Amino acid sequence: MTHFETIQEFNDMLGVETLHPMVSVVNLGLAKPMKHMRHTNGFYSVMLKDEKFCDIVYGRSRYDYDKGSVVLTAPGQVVGIEPTNDSQDLFQPVGWGSSSLLS
Repeated sequence: MTHFETIQEFNDMLGVETLHPMVSVVNLGLAKPMKHMRHTNGFYSVMLKDEKFCDIVYGRSRYDYDKGSVVLTAPGQVVGIEPTNDSQDLFQPVGWGSSSLLS
């Protein structure tokens, strides 16, 4: 399992620029394709999932988030991004993400 301690580490994985070390807003459509994975963060995040490209595992439960869903996570929570039946190993995220070290 991957752990992203800083917003910089997470943005580096996405392939986007970090303009501030404590807060970030990202157009996920501009990010590089991602691998399906389970991970934890050292920060809060809010994601607006704007397309149906994967299921999200939150803790031990699998959720079928539809287009337009909002996903919120706190530091240390396990989040998994798993392929749907028609997904490939890599997927292109679509939507917006916001990360913050502030609660």
